[in-house]
Amino acid sequence: MNNLITSLIFILLGVFNFFIGKKIKKEQIIGVISGFDKQKDDRKVLCDLIGNNFMAMGVLGILISIFYMTRISKISLGMFIFLYVFMMIITIINIAFKSDKYRKKGKL
Repeated sequence: MNNLITSLIFILLGVFNFFIGKKIKKEQIIGVISGFDKQKDDRKVLCDLIGNNFMAMGVLGILISIFYMTRISKISLGMFIFLYVFMMIITIINIAFKSDKYRKKGKL
């Protein structure tokens, strides 16, 4: 029962990440992005990048959670949490490297 509740919580986290990403991309909410600089960063590109990555993180989180729910007896809770956290870390690293790549050069 506890494993089922845990996976439902992670599904809700995935849904939350998906909708945050959709809102960032659609409405270009730049205030939630730490380190944004109007002179160095392109608003649309950065919002698209972060929005897409958050939506992907949400979908992957939901899929990992559903997979875990169907295989609760075969996969340990520790492995499930490891996969979920690993997916989030990879997504955040992707955002960090790509945001530096798209940063405008030579403008201060």
